[in-house]
Amino acid sequence: MGPETGNSLSDEHSELEPPDPIPNSEVKRLSADGSVGSPHVRVGHRQAFMTNASMPSIGAFFLLTNVWKISATSGSKSNAMTTPEPALTNALQQVREAGYVLSHNWPHDGITARELGLNEDAGSVRLPTDIKLHDLNYLQNSLPDQLTVQLLDYIDSTNSELIRRHTKSGGAHHLILTEYQSAGRGRRGKVWLGDYGRNIAMTMGIEFPLTLNALGGLSSVVGLALVQALELEGVDAQLKWPNDVWVKEQKLAGILVELVPTKTGTLAVVGIGVNVDLTNAQASKIDQSVTSLRRLGASISRDDLVVAVCTSLLKNFDVYSPDGFAAFLEVFDSAHRLQDQAAVLILGGESQEGIVRGVDVTGGLRFEQNGVTRVVTSGEVSLRPAAIEESQ
Repeated sequence: MGPETGNSLSDEHSELEPPDPIPNSEVKRLSADGSVGSPHVRVGHRQAFMTNASMPSIGAFFLLTNVWKISATSGSKSNAMTTPEPALTNALQQVREAGYVLSHNWPHDGITARELGLNEDAGSVRLPTDIKLHDLNYLQNSLPDQLTVQLLDYIDSTNSELIRRHTKSGGAHHLILTEYQSAGRGRRGKVWLGDYGRNIAMTMGIEFPLTLNALGGLSSVVGLALVQALELEGVDAQLKWPNDVWVKEQKLAGILVELVPTKTGTLAVVGIGVNVDLTNAQASKIDQSVTSLRRLGASISRDDLVVAVCTSLLKNFDVYSPDGFAAFLEVFDSAHRLQDQAAVLILGGESQEGIVRGVDVTGGLRFEQNGVTRVVTSGEVSLRPAAIEESQ
C-alpha cells in the first residue's frame, strides 16, 4: 500500500523495489492518472464508495529475493513465508502471545528489536504498553463476509505478498494486514516507514471483469473510500492527486494500486498505508510533512478503521465496476485539496506552474497553463501546492 505509513509515508519518491514474484509483463501499476502504463508503472489515486446520490457529504494509497521470515497469525495456523531464519518469526509470535520474549531468543543477525520500535531492557524484548496489536478474530467477525483475512507480524510488503498468493491460490477478495513492513512500497520508489504494531499496512485483492485499460481512475476511487471512512470518524481529510491523503497540508495516508491480468479480467492489488501512531523518531526520517491519527486526536482503533475502510472500498467498487470513474468525478473534485488552485507539477524532473482543473474520466489530472488545459497522465509525476513549493 501501503497505504507511506503504517509506515510513515514518505511520499513522492524513494522506496525499495525488490524483484517481482511474477513477470513484469504480467503485473502493471496504474499511472498517476489511473491509466495503465508500461510494466511497472504504478498507480496513484483514491476513491470512495459512492455516487452523488448515495454518498454522505465529503468535506471540502513487491517482491522478494532475500526476505525476512514473516509470522502469519491466521487462526491456529501459522502461514509464514519460507525463509532461512525462523527465529524472528518465533520471537514475534512470543511477543504477540506473551507481550515479551527473552533477549537471548531474539535473532542476533538482521533487524533489531529497537528498529521495530520494541523495548529492550532487563534481558527481555517487550511490546510497549501503548501498543494494541491487530486482533484476527475480531477482524474475521467484523469484516464484510466476502473477504478472507490474513494477519502477518512481519513482511516485506503486503502488496508483494498478495501477488505471491495470487500465483499460488488466487488473491481476489483477500485482505492482508501486517504489523510491520520491511520494504513497504509507495510510488516512485518510496520507502514506507513505521514501528511494529502502530500503523496500518494493508492490501486488498479485488478482481474486476474488466481489461487493464478499462480501470482508469481506480486508485482515486480507493482514495475517496479512505477519505470517507476517515470522515465518519471526524477526520477532515482531503486527497492530493495522484495518491496521497492529506490533513492540513500534512500527509496522513498513501495508496499504491497494482494490476495483474487474469483469465476473466484484472486483479487489482490495492495497497493502503495509514499513519495511526507515528513516533517522533520515525517522523524525523521522512522528507516531507506528515501527521498521524493520534496527533489529530482521533481515537479509533486500527482494527475498526480497517473494517471501515474495507467496507467503503467494497461499496465503491460495486459502483465503479459497472459505471467506471465517471460516477466519481464530481466527488473527487470536491475532495481534492488542490482543486482550482495554483500548483506546481513536477514531471520528468521539470517543474511547471499552473492551475488544477480537476480530473477526467480516466483519472488524469486536468492542468491549466496560460489558459490552455491539458490532461497529465504520466506515472512519474508529483503535484504540490504552489505556496508549499515556493517555501522550499
